[in-house]
Parts: sequence; C-alpha cells; structure tokens
Amino acid sequence: MKKIIFTLFILIGLTSWSQVTIGLKNGKIVEGQEIGERTGKITITISGGATRTLDKNDIKYIDCPQPKYISSLIKYTNAGKYDAVLKTEKNLKEVTLFGWGQIGHLYYSRALLAKGKVDDARKMLRRARFSAVNTSNKLLDDTIIMAALIDIEVHDKKLAVAEDYIKKLSEKEFDSNGQKFDFMAKGNYYRAKGDANQALASYFKVILLESPKDFERKRALEKVKEIYTEFNDPRLAELNKL
Repeated sequence: MKKIIFTLFILIGLTSWSQVTIGLKNGKIVEGQEIGERTGKITITISGGATRTLDKNDIKYIDCPQPKYISSLIKYTNAGKYDAVLKTEKNLKEVTLFGWGQIGHLYYSRALLAKGKVDDARKMLRRARFSAVNTSNKLLDDTIIMAALIDIEVHDKKLAVAEDYIKKLSEKEFDSNGQKFDFMAKGNYYRAKGDANQALASYFKVILLESPKDFERKRALEKVKEIYTEFNDPRLAELNKL
C-alpha cells in the first residue's frame, strides 16, 4: 500500500515541535511536527513520536508553514516556466490535503492559462473550492479561489461570468490578507471591459497596500505601465521611478 509522508524537514525545513495544527470539527485541536497522507486519511506525528490517524471528513482546518513546493510553484510561475509547473500536478494534489491547495491552485491555474488550457484551469479551480482542505482562515481561502476564477473568465472573455464572481466576493465577508488577489482580478476585469480608470484604481490599491518585494504588486505596476503607455500618459515617467 502506497504511503506518502511529508516530514517538515522535507516540507518546510527544520522546525520545532507543534508546527502543524489541525482543527477538528468537534472543536478539538491536534498539534504535531509531521503530517502525511495514507489512503485518504491524514496522519500526524505528535510529541514523543506517536502517530495519530485522522479522517479527512473530521477535519475543519489544517495550518502548517508553507511547503517548499508552494515556494517553488510561485517562483516558477512568476518566472514564466509554465511547462515545469505543469509537470507537478501530483505535488499540487498532495499539498491540497494540507491546507495549501487554494494558493497552489491559484498559481497552477495561471500556468494553465498561459498555456491556453482555459477549460482545464476552470475545472481544476471549481474542484478546489470544495475539495481542498481549508486553513483556519477560510475567508482567505475562498477569496484566493474566487480571484483565480475571475481571472479565468476574463481570460476567456466571459465578462458576465467574471462579474458574477465579483458580486459574490463583494457580498461575502472579505479577508484583507487576500485583497491583493481580489484587486488584481478586478483590475483585469475592468481593463477587459474597457474601463481604464476603474482598472487603474484597482491596480493602484495593490501597489499602495503591498510591499515593493511582493510579486502581485510588481504585476499591478506592470499593468499600470501598460495602460499609461497605451494612452501616452505623461505619468509613465514618474511611475518608472518606482
């Protein structure tokens, strides 16, 4: 029987105890150092080396530090190495069990879009909304997936569908940690709609709210430069200094 075990040495590097927190639906909390999966069940190694097996359906959320796979996925997607990214779907499925499926699917879907696989990206994200194990911040998880779905429909020129997702996001309680993904997606929507002013307003929110090293901020800055170039806006010279 195949057994996959992710120790935190492999997953995130050397760490101290209690780096994995699992919240159960009955209100109990389980903490440990190693987390893994065996035939659909979650295993966690707790203090002293004892192993406990949990049914996925009994789990409300899992919090653990960012896996190395997610770091690599973000890095390779941002660098445009889409073919390399699309060879890692097995890894994506594995981290989906451990609370990192939402952000993983967002970046993986960008690679699919870049390769013209719109339907595959859409189907993957729709599955992820219901199959990925949540973190303790479910609002953030939902925001990330919804923003990715908006981008897919904009890419596919289905603006009415994208607008429906935007409305759903606005009707829900919003998590500020996911704002950069939400504002980026809205900017792309407004730009596709031909509303440059609204697009700029959304992109500038990302630029003003995020740190200079944040990649979403860099994406927003490039989008603003593209719009300024398109309209021969003299503010482009000042923006190039940022």
